[in-house]
Amino acid sequence: MRWLIGLIGTGIVVLIAFVILVAATYEPRRGDHSPYPHSLLEADRVMTERMAVQTSMAEEGMLARSADPVYLEALEEHVRWFDRMLGRVP
Repeated sequence: MRWLIGLIGTGIVVLIAFVILVAATYEPRRGDHSPYPHSLLEADRVMTERMAVQTSMAEEGMLARSADPVYLEALEEHVRWFDRMLGRVP
């Protein structure tokens, strides 16, 4: 009986170590062709979700960037990645 408890405990420790290792080494895949950094895309994604037209959108350059088709493609790709990460889409 003790060996079974030890085996289960070891399995749990190995599973936790694996999850920590995967989480520590995971880096989201983005198009390498995007000239926009992840932090900028993430900030704009959050702002877009709120969709309250604010003066900060113009001040921070989001409205000007939204005219760039490369930026829009990068932002759409970023939102798709985020939705997959949250399990919103397959």
